[in-house]
Amino acid sequence: MNDREILAQSCCNRHTVTGIEVSLTGGATLGNGESVVFNTVNNTCGNILYDPTLGTFTFTKPGDYFINYMVNVNQEAETAVNMAIMQNGVVVSKTGTMLTRGCLVGFALITVNTPCTSIQLINNSGTELTYDTEPVIEAKMSAIYEK
Repeated sequence: MNDREILAQSCCNRHTVTGIEVSLTGGATLGNGESVVFNTVNNTCGNILYDPTLGTFTFTKPGDYFINYMVNVNQEAETAVNMAIMQNGVVVSKTGTMLTRGCLVGFALITVNTPCTSIQLINNSGTELTYDTEPVIEAKMSAIYEK
């Protein structure tokens, strides 16, 4: 067991902090309105489930969750790159900037009132985005819940 796994297990055992961390490698493009489908679950502990077929996170416990994400893009021309967090199909947080090549970073505090609330990170740019494949990780996201 490596240090990260030991820390994750320790968090689970204490039940004070739970969370998930996912990443995407080997991505190509992301159509407008499409969800980022992360292909690696780096760490998971507690009450957040991830469906890698849809790119959907499900929160099984009400509370406040801190979300952070980053998406690396490489467009042919400067593009308005916008990402949004959808909660049960409704945009609740979005961030954007003009980029040709670079990393868009976003943060959100999501309040979950009922169990089985779901979120997705979607492309809200109005155009297809091309992931930048030079960094090893094209996209990454984490969600943290603390009692």
